[in-house]
Amino acid sequence: MKKGLKIGLYLQKNLDWRLDKNFDAAMETARNSDIDLLVFPEQCDAPFADEMLDNYLLEDDNLEQAYRTCEELSKALGKAIIFSGNDKSRDSRSEQHFFGSIFTIFVNPFAKRGETKRAYYIKHTQTYYSAFDYPDYRTKLAKEIFKPVIFHGYKLGMTICYDGNHALFSRMYGLQGVDVLINSTGGNVMHDKWYKFHKARAIENHCYDLVTMGEHDGKTNSYVYGFNPEGGELPFTNLMKQTDVTNAAGTIYVYNLADDDGRATIDASSVNAKETVNPHQDLQIPVGNVASILQKSQEVAKSIYCYPLRSKTNPCNVIFCVINGSEIFKPEKVLAKLYSDKLKDIPNKRYVLVNKYARLSQEMFDTKLSLILKVRATDNFCAVLLESNLVNSCYQSSNYKRVQTIKAVKGKFGLDLVRAKGPETIWRNRDMMKASWRENFEWLVKEANKRK
Repeated sequence: MKKGLKIGLYLQKNLDWRLDKNFDAAMETARNSDIDLLVFPEQCDAPFADEMLDNYLLEDDNLEQAYRTCEELSKALGKAIIFSGNDKSRDSRSEQHFFGSIFTIFVNPFAKRGETKRAYYIKHTQTYYSAFDYPDYRTKLAKEIFKPVIFHGYKLGMTICYDGNHALFSRMYGLQGVDVLINSTGGNVMHDKWYKFHKARAIENHCYDLVTMGEHDGKTNSYVYGFNPEGGELPFTNLMKQTDVTNAAGTIYVYNLADDDGRATIDASSVNAKETVNPHQDLQIPVGNVASILQKSQEVAKSIYCYPLRSKTNPCNVIFCVINGSEIFKPEKVLAKLYSDKLKDIPNKRYVLVNKYARLSQEMFDTKLSLILKVRATDNFCAVLLESNLVNSCYQSSNYKRVQTIKAVKGKFGLDLVRAKGPETIWRNRDMMKASWRENFEWLVKEANKRK
């Protein structure tokens, strides 16, 4: 029987550890506590962090050295740890690209038989050198980084920052029955955006989801999060101060899984909760009757339709992907349609997900489905329609991966298709992203759909 795992999340101050007296105090507090695991934020600051900038993590014996270095801290604390760092830049313009891969390392030098002693994960998105860039990603790397950590009877998965904003990376663990997902983020985020993404990761994988961050330049918008497998918010304690807020930098928050009441909660984030009308509308869809448009469309694959929009201002091909019932909770099923090979030769695409839910309860909608639909829109930069026995609703991704709830006017939802370019928006060449990464992402989608 699993005991209540106690996980400490270090919400680190953004200071050089040599100048940060809080670091030593935090480590001493952790050492004297009864937590099982201490988690550091993305690219955290520690006495040995700078050394990792000088090497490539997966060349020579550098990974071995990184493990040993992390184990020294772990042994000093008497706790297993998840540490996050970055390796050497692979770009000659070092003043612009001053680091390479961003990684997390799990070490447990106290591991018992059957438990994981060492594991690592490499970041895929919002980085200068992605896990996707490694030549052996498909043959070796993906197998290693998505292998769950076995710890005190639980299966753990690790992600880093923006990888938590893409459902697929967490889902690779979820398909293996992971119990806890742990995300290390750099910090300085929109609270409601991270809230929605990680509540969704907990719901769709039916696991706990925990996040910690690092403070940025004294700003107060870095937080910890904890959700249960129903998406309910977990209670926490703080080892270093009495507080009821989740952004007290320089402290360690503890989530004890034994304190989980197992309940679902309504989405408490407040981003664009009010229904709004798009000032620019390329396509109007009758509420509850998307079939009237699908009838005029070409079915290019099962449940995938192409509707040629003949518009003077924005002519395009609108791709409708129909998702039945609870399949909307399975990211790999949704992504298989959005990235279908049958769509490759269709130019100038815009994307709409249609979730048809024949038997929907109010509780399911309020506590889970409404959030999942919003996150599907922001995950994939598309529009999302719900047609059900209970309610018909519509959502779109807006700027900065926020979500808009569309208000119906005269029985129609008006969509702004400029904000529905889907995968073409995600996988393009820009700072810390590359269009070429899409190939390995699509391969990973297919790998996910092979798993039961």
